Amino acid sequence: VAWLKRHTPEAAEQHVGCDDPVLRAEGGFLSYFVLCQELIDQPTQHKFLGEMRAVYWKNYPLAFRFFLATCFQLPRGQHQVRLDLVNVATRQSANVANATISATADCRQVPVQGELIARIPEPGLYFFSLYVNDRLLSCVPIPFETGCDPFSYTLTDDAAKEVAGGQLLILSKRSQQQIG
Repeated sequence: VAWLKRHTPEAAEQHVGCDDPVLRAEGGFLSYFVLCQELIDQPTQHKFLGEMRAVYWKNYPLAFRFFLATCFQLPRGQHQVRLDLVNVATRQSANVANATISATADCRQVPVQGELIARIPEPGLYFFSLYVNDRLLSCVPIPFETGCDPFSYTLTDDAAKEVAGGQLLILSKRSQQQIG
């Protein structure tokens, strides 16, 4: 940590002057794109808790609250970021969020994060599609289900009863279930 404190101003100065022709030609790169239930952002560590893999709800539409955590490496200047929700079957798309971000140097990461609410109109498989300057960079697929006719995982009887009773159920990445 002491080394970091001593060298951070020097490294920051070098990064400001960085000019990356590959980055400029490509238009930028995505470092990470995470949808989660909780985001803990600390200076030297990011924690993404409850990365979603499937969502179960009794009645749709659903006002779905989540955290978006992304990070880009972009050419110096202003950039438009957009997150859309796309129904895979119908290709209907709805905008979830828009932001203008500023990259101060080619060699600096630009994080974009925050709490959002997406309106999920009906059960189905959806893409959360991330764009920068109208260029699609990545999609995260998330099935939104009722517990019947699954698009992804079949629920246990107890979990299906909870959803039928009005409980929101979110299966997270690395979820575990006891068997037997």
